[in-house]
Amino acid sequence: MSIRDPHALAARNLLAARLTEHHGLDPLDAHTAVTRVYLGMPTEHETLVRQEARALISEFMERVTAAFAPISAAMQALGEAITRAAAQLPQPSGRRQRPRPAWQSPYGPPHRRNR
Repeated sequence: MSIRDPHALAARNLLAARLTEHHGLDPLDAHTAVTRVYLGMPTEHETLVRQEARALISEFMERVTAAFAPISAAMQALGEAITRAAAQLPQPSGRRQRPRPAWQSPYGPPHRRNR
């Protein structure tokens, strides 16, 4: 992942904004701390950055779970309906049909005409 990746940059900006709002850090200090943690460098605010990242992820997961709850229930009902329908299908007979070559007619050999 590149340091110039737009998604990583947006995530770092979001974390820096949260650090500024929730912990009163200066915007420059917040961005510096987030970037240093991202690059694996030591910083005095590492615990705050990681704490805000965990809080952000848990908030995101709560929103995703709430958004997909109705869809999840509908998908589960659909799966149960498919299972019931599959159980009602006739079972194949025990006799196994042998596949025929592609050139062979399904109606048997052609009739021979007596000349």
